[in-house]
Amino acid sequence: MKDLSLEKKASVIYTQIILWFAMAVLLTVFSIRVNALVKEVPPKKEYDVSQLGKYVTLIGDSISHQSEKEIKEALPGVDFEAVSGIYFSGKNKYGKEGGYERLKKHSMRDVVVFMLGSNNGATAMQISDVVEYVGKTRKLVLMTTYVGGKEEQMKNTNSQVNRFVSKKDNVYAVDWYLSNFDDEKRFLLPDRLHPNQEGRQHFADLIKYEVLNALEIAE
Repeated sequence: MKDLSLEKKASVIYTQIILWFAMAVLLTVFSIRVNALVKEVPPKKEYDVSQLGKYVTLIGDSISHQSEKEIKEALPGVDFEAVSGIYFSGKNKYGKEGGYERLKKHSMRDVVVFMLGSNNGATAMQISDVVEYVGKTRKLVLMTTYVGGKEEQMKNTNSQVNRFVSKKDNVYAVDWYLSNFDDEKRFLLPDRLHPNQEGRQHFADLIKYEVLNALEIAE
């Protein structure tokens, strides 16, 4: 007669081997899937705050142009281009290229500061073009505009800017509108558009603050 106890032991051992093998396969598959889903977090980049402008490309119009000295002091080494009268994108009536077209001629740095929209407003499509061009790996700083006497243009432009800020994690805004809403005489010249001496410094400080915010630098 066969030894039933040996058969039972062999059966138990065989079953255990099958179970262990199956568990090993499942664990391997699970590990592969987890590794595929979990992205490795890259080390945080270190920034030299004393040379903050080295990480910034700035495109602007006359507001930035008149504040050039203050901006360059706030952002040493900034890649700076500001031209009076230019539009957010597209040529103005004098044939000057817009900010979007000018941005394409720059080697974009970590943060793109796009201080435009005062001269002719900005549509959702125009802002979207800049957002898409800058991409997801860089930070984009837009601005809300303040143009005395052009309330409808301001409202439309600023609502679009705020919408993109709320939708995109890498989009920020200098709130120039809020700075002038309650008391436009404090920071603006009588034309209700361009900054006075105090306004130029305030404008530069706002830009620096948002650059630090975008780069997650506490100062």
